[in-house]
Amino acid sequence: MTNKTMATLDTLLAQVCEMNSLTEPLPGVSKVEVRAALRSIGLEAPDWLSEIYQWHNGIWEINALVAFLPLAEAVSTYTNYRALKEDIGDLGWQPSWFPLIDMNGNVQLCVDVVTGEMHAVDIEFGRVTRLTSHFENLVAAIAELFKQEAYSFDEAAGNIEPDAAIWSDLKRKYGMADPW
Repeated sequence: MTNKTMATLDTLLAQVCEMNSLTEPLPGVSKVEVRAALRSIGLEAPDWLSEIYQWHNGIWEINALVAFLPLAEAVSTYTNYRALKEDIGDLGWQPSWFPLIDMNGNVQLCVDVVTGEMHAVDIEFGRVTRLTSHFENLVAAIAELFKQEAYSFDEAAGNIEPDAAIWSDLKRKYGMADPW
């Protein structure tokens, strides 16, 4: 991952924490821990994924019911996906997809550890949606939304709401789909 993307993540996190007092970044873990955790489930951690977990080992309450999953929880979710795929068969989820972001407990945004492509996996409704060609596109789109100040924050709900028209334009610009 580029230094620019990591700096963008730092800036976004600072902005979110300034708005949402419930946001809770967890301390990062070592590259060795990240690689060992992914190897325990048969994956190789790309450098950029290791960098993210070195930065923070999860962030709770980024938005109402949205979290960057701590490594242990992501590994557990991955293991559950693999068991479901064995039981159900065609789940849509692929073994190279690592769950990175949890949305309301029933949708996970997974990153392909080989390509960086993002997919939303909704087990409850049996849907898989390709979100974007790379994790960095998601970061860039959110950064641009924040730079334009094209959002509002509902403090009571703990929810950051993007301006619908601008977010729609940014999704087109960065080749993104909605996760639901």
